[in-house]
Amino acid sequence: MQFNITPDKYEKFKEYFANKLIDETGGIYNPEDIYIHHGYRFNYFAIDYYFLKTYDKFKYAFANVNFGEYKKLKITDLEFIAGNAVFTDSIVESLGSLKYICGSAVFDFSKVTDLGNLISISKNADFENSVVKSLGNLEYVGGDLNLKGSIVEDLGNLRYVEGTLTLNDEHKKLFADKVYYVKKEGWCFRNDPTYLNENDGKCND
Repeated sequence: MQFNITPDKYEKFKEYFANKLIDETGGIYNPEDIYIHHGYRFNYFAIDYYFLKTYDKFKYAFANVNFGEYKKLKITDLEFIAGNAVFTDSIVESLGSLKYICGSAVFDFSKVTDLGNLISISKNADFENSVVKSLGNLEYVGGDLNLKGSIVEDLGNLRYVEGTLTLNDEHKKLFADKVYYVKKEGWCFRNDPTYLNENDGKCND
């Protein structure tokens, strides 16, 4: 997600975006539900992170977000991150209300066990050294999905991975009837309506 918005126009953008969300979702959104990290340039190349605070109530964050200072076990307000999300060394156990991460997500050495309402990760997802066992409601990973070194045993609602899918030997056996590779397109899963029965049992390295 990229916008050419300068800091002097942040407030106008919040009002515009809140109204757009109301029109598209029918929900209730206010400008204060939108957070824009100072210096965020509305692209994926920003390297600084906002450390989410327990008292933060915004729903949409245009920022790379680090949960290291978040003192709740479950995310209760945030729905959308327009950047990367880092859960390493946080106490968060459930992603709760969070639905979309429009960057990469890092779960290694985190306490996250439940992906909550998370539907989509637009870039890479790393579950190595995580304690996640099920991918739950997650349907889409737009980059690489690394499950090697993880204890994931259930793909949940996963439908599609556009990048490299990294599995350990146990995963290759466990997921053999749930995944197949589409050359130059990515990995599809049985949950996807395009899944081809003739590919049953094929799980490439």
